[in-house]
Amino acid sequence: MVQGSEAMICIAEDRASMEPGLRLLIHSLSIHSPTFRSLVFYPVASEEFKTWLAGYPNCRLRLDPIKGKFSKYNVKPDALLQLLDEGFEDIVWLDTDLIVSGDIQPFFDGLSPSTVVIAEEALVESHSDGEALRTTMWGMDVGRVLPFALNTAVLRMTTQHRALLLRWKDLLGSSEYQAAQLKPANPQAEDPRPIHMLGDQDVLTALLASKEFSNLPLRFLERGTDIVQFFGPYGYTVPERMYHLRRGFAPLVHSMGQKPWWPQPQAFGKWEKFCAFYGRFSPYAAVARQHAHALVSSGWLQPTRRVDRLMNFLSFDHPALAGFPVAMFADLVRSSKFAQRRVSEIARAFKGS
Repeated sequence: MVQGSEAMICIAEDRASMEPGLRLLIHSLSIHSPTFRSLVFYPVASEEFKTWLAGYPNCRLRLDPIKGKFSKYNVKPDALLQLLDEGFEDIVWLDTDLIVSGDIQPFFDGLSPSTVVIAEEALVESHSDGEALRTTMWGMDVGRVLPFALNTAVLRMTTQHRALLLRWKDLLGSSEYQAAQLKPANPQAEDPRPIHMLGDQDVLTALLASKEFSNLPLRFLERGTDIVQFFGPYGYTVPERMYHLRRGFAPLVHSMGQKPWWPQPQAFGKWEKFCAFYGRFSPYAAVARQHAHALVSSGWLQPTRRVDRLMNFLSFDHPALAGFPVAMFADLVRSSKFAQRRVSEIARAFKGS
């Protein structure tokens, strides 16, 4: 942390539909990292929520919305810059679909003021940033090649990162980026978003690999050891689960995409149905069951179908075992798809030679 200062956690939400995640994050953080102080921006807070939050003395509720024009995931540079302007020197952003399952304080201890803390992206098709692809696509000079794309669910910034935040905000507000956000994120779509504009984190990945900001030290929260990036079949592999069974579970779980407390949309096609099935065995939900008393309604945490109850019974409610047999199948499918892509790439290379 910055010498002479104490990190402030920033949590921001303006959707009532995300309140279950917000409550679980606040409560689990108070259990596992009780010394952290938090600012909770929640302008749609009900009187009941205000009363509930009063039981967490380290959390201060802010009913004012984040200043600026951005919303959803693009709000992060606005939020962090606002807190820097208010005099905070060391800020940790946490997404509201995170839950804490261990002490996260060691992630931020002993860091220089110039160090950025950021998570590794989930194991999706856009996980790689080979040869600083995003940086070159933005037309920037490459300063370093990162081992993977980055995920901004967890983000630590200080007063030394103001220039980075301003540049990030500027690119998110560009006409090119805004136009790209109107396109589908699905890479299989007819006209998908380009990889360097998928979201805010792809832009930040580009900036941190650029020559302009390559001097900033990075502290990665690694997928499968420090954080579970659960994104259905793309999120939590068998080797990661085995690691956690041997070494202890990850301190953070990120529930990406469809949230387990939301109504489940109708699935079409075999793959969508499989993804929906896998999502019912979320490690996030397994951790959340330990904190169900923090929720107004916890019915979504209880399995209702016979196969779900059986799978939960066999997992002993351990998050690393939740859906383990389904994860084995998902890994086989993902490995097969990767092999097919590699064969196609080699075939194209031979054709072109």
